[in-house]
Amino acid sequence: YVEIAKLEPVKKRSGVYGEVKIHKELKSVVKRFKLKSSGENPKSDFIREVAIYSLLEGEKCIPKRFGVCFEKQKIQMEALSTDLFRMDKSVFTNEKIIKTMFSLVKCLRASATQGIIHCDVKPDNCAYDENGDAKLVDWGLAEIDQSLDQLRPKSCCVQTQHYQAPEIMVANMEKRSTAIYSYKIDVFSLGAIFLYLYTGREFVFKTRKLQLKNVISKFTGFPMPCLRRKNKILRIAKEAISGNSVAEYARGAILSSFKRNSVSISGERISTKMPEEMADLISHMVEPNPHHRWSYDQIILHPL
Repeated sequence: YVEIAKLEPVKKRSGVYGEVKIHKELKSVVKRFKLKSSGENPKSDFIREVAIYSLLEGEKCIPKRFGVCFEKQKIQMEALSTDLFRMDKSVFTNEKIIKTMFSLVKCLRASATQGIIHCDVKPDNCAYDENGDAKLVDWGLAEIDQSLDQLRPKSCCVQTQHYQAPEIMVANMEKRSTAIYSYKIDVFSLGAIFLYLYTGREFVFKTRKLQLKNVISKFTGFPMPCLRRKNKILRIAKEAISGNSVAEYARGAILSSFKRNSVSISGERISTKMPEEMADLISHMVEPNPHHRWSYDQIILHPL
């Protein structure tokens, strides 16, 4: 750990995890973790993130780690140039979207082979270095489950709502503290990100109830007017999570509903339809049933 606290950071960001200071001149980021309330292990988040960096050391899916200070609960790592949220999506060609998609898939595949689930895959956490290589950042919510099929109960307080898998949304709406899930929740988040990359719009609704209602209706075809009451939404969602594959329907829904508007091509603004191969791949990634949701290997082998 290199002590750079005396240098004034260019930017500061804070959240429930603690604080991040960005030192652009040194191409360095220092993440400091907050102490938790009494009764909780004050270093649990810090130790988990250090363990994840250790497990993934040598992989290209994470920023380079420069050092760790256990006493001050700080991690120092490389500063990355940008992330998907700050990129201009209007200039993304289909080829660039596909390249971005598969670079992120390979990143998460590397972590999944170590039994690590990121648990907060979203555009803000998909960053890029100066060479344009994808990196996953902010592993504060990550779970390490190296059991067979990842059947160990894990915390439900994971994933940002807009990119949350249906099985996590259901668990939260039922106010469960734990649930059994696998790396497939990250696959669902990636599918939602790819829709965002193509359209330039997030699939966002104000409440978890509305989010789950729209996800189930959009990708299974269940009529929206029939999904008014919370109990009905939960029942239909549970059926979808344990039911048959709906990829064929989802593929058609994605082709008809998710279009790219106002895309700049040679100075002109036009509207384009998503390529069928891309819609086919995404439809398998946003399957409500995680058992039907594709693995990283299946995604990589897709002819797209």
